[in-house]
Amino acid sequence: MQKHRKWLFVTCLLVIFSLGIAGAGYSQETSLNMGSTSSSSGVYAWCVAAANVINKADAGLNVTVVESGAGIDNLKKVRDGVFDFALCIDLPSTLQLYEGTGTFKGEKPYTDVRWLFLRNVFADRLYVRKDANIKTFADLAGKRFCPGIPGSASASYVMQYNDILGTGIKLMPMAYGDAVNALKEGRIVGL
Repeated sequence: MQKHRKWLFVTCLLVIFSLGIAGAGYSQETSLNMGSTSSSSGVYAWCVAAANVINKADAGLNVTVVESGAGIDNLKKVRDGVFDFALCIDLPSTLQLYEGTGTFKGEKPYTDVRWLFLRNVFADRLYVRKDANIKTFADLAGKRFCPGIPGSASASYVMQYNDILGTGIKLMPMAYGDAVNALKEGRIVGL
């Protein structure tokens, strides 16, 4: 079912881009930069697959996948014109950018951002070592934990939860591959 959804998305994305380019009367290839996430993330492979399908469709598009800090980093780079679009963003962060609130408080609202589709319902999953004996968020107090890749919405939210709840977690943001290695080596209790 999940695989079917991914191919349905890629097909829809391809049709939308094809119609947009054909409707605009372009006869030359258009290059687009796609924001993604850390190359060690499984989601990065999904971004590359989506770009490959678009590129092979002979629709006059050449999509280049660009590794990034994920959600919030992608939104900033779309706003700033560095990325033409991004596949790794979340709804709460997009709304904050749109309204100029939260992470984007004090910045001019960016109302030109658009959602094409929702890949999945976003949930921040926390994984901990079995031997760390952690059963609740509060049990992370004083322990080293990776909230996610710097620039990602998930990392931002975990940091905010830590501040709001006053948990006192020793947060160590890093890319997914680095976090997995740190977890295996016992340098962090979870991610």
